[in-house]
Amino acid sequence: MKKIIKNKYYILAFVFLIVAIVFYSLILKKPEIIEPEITFTEPINQNSNTEVLNSNINSVNSNKVSNENINVNKAAPKSPTSVLIKMSFLSQAPFANWDALHEDACEEASLIMVHHYYDKTSIGGIQQGEDEIQNLIKYEIENGYGTSITLSELSNIAAKYYNMSSGKIISGDKASIIAQLDAGRPVIAPAAGKMLDNPNFKNGGPNYHMLVIKGYDKNGFITNDPGTRKGEGFRYSFSNLLDSIHNWDATNIKNGAKQVLIFE
Repeated sequence: MKKIIKNKYYILAFVFLIVAIVFYSLILKKPEIIEPEITFTEPINQNSNTEVLNSNINSVNSNKVSNENINVNKAAPKSPTSVLIKMSFLSQAPFANWDALHEDACEEASLIMVHHYYDKTSIGGIQQGEDEIQNLIKYEIENGYGTSITLSELSNIAAKYYNMSSGKIISGDKASIIAQLDAGRPVIAPAAGKMLDNPNFKNGGPNYHMLVIKGYDKNGFITNDPGTRKGEGFRYSFSNLLDSIHNWDATNIKNGAKQVLIFE
């Protein structure tokens, strides 16, 4: 009987030991650490994308500019075949009195015609024209100007006498003159007078002359030439007038610069 009881104690002790071992393993077992998964990818090549983006933008801009150029070319107006500016005419000798004063009054008459064009007024008759020439010459004498007026001097006179301060001396080539006429600007042109093909001049024409170019057509320039009573709308060939253009040069008029005067 004692032996049976003793065996029961052994069995209970063994069971208790097993339970204790299981409990210990469950309660005190260290948990497993699970590392988070990190996926590495190659960084985006921003420079590469930028280059592609810029390339696309440049391509778009290039196409846009190209299209704009095409549109501009399509829309560009054709140069007119003829231009004629309407303006008053004034002979430098309104009463046909070709004395020394009037022989040298082509600069004044040219400026007076252009002044009236921009002032949108007309020259009200021969007497008014004569008075305006006399008054302008008087101003020039009082202010120390000579009888032969250069383009620079005429621009200064226009600014002070007529308040026409926008005078500009430009090249006297064909393209420049036509561009001004296309823009509605009369052109004051100085010339070696004896080179001009004008049958109305006496004694072969003046040494130094000045006139107003007011238009052109396929045959040449259309002028208001104050050097003759027949000067309104007088026509010169392109080559003749362009060859004759020379600013005043006291030593040799043919050495004078090929320049003209316009007012913007």
